[in-house]
Amino acid sequence: MNKDFNGKAKRYNKPQPKKNVKKVAHATPQAPEEIQNVVKIVKYNANIKRHTALNILNTFVEDGFIPDSKGAFVDFMWNKYTVKHNNITKEYKYDNTFITALVKAHEDVAKDSAEAINKFIKFAGLD
Repeated sequence: MNKDFNGKAKRYNKPQPKKNVKKVAHATPQAPEEIQNVVKIVKYNANIKRHTALNILNTFVEDGFIPDSKGAFVDFMWNKYTVKHNNITKEYKYDNTFITALVKAHEDVAKDSAEAINKFIKFAGLD
């Protein structure tokens, strides 16, 4: 047993087992690998996800599927995406709307990144 400077025995905090913890199983999606690889871009990149969702909502507003994007929400799953508006949720397969929104999201993120980099260069006096 280790002792501190006063000769007293040190007590080390032992990790206690966690109680009532839900174990989250990593779902193995039933979608084909080609779809999984594209969906991972959206699921694991918050900026791409945000821009893709905004682009989908803008497309839905332009096409008249929803009156406005205020309060609307897009959720991306492994085999489909859902759009919730006014407590009504509709499911959509990954289609041309999604791909167009995803491509535009990459353009939007690149533009945002370029602006942030340019501001940093000016701020840091690197130009």
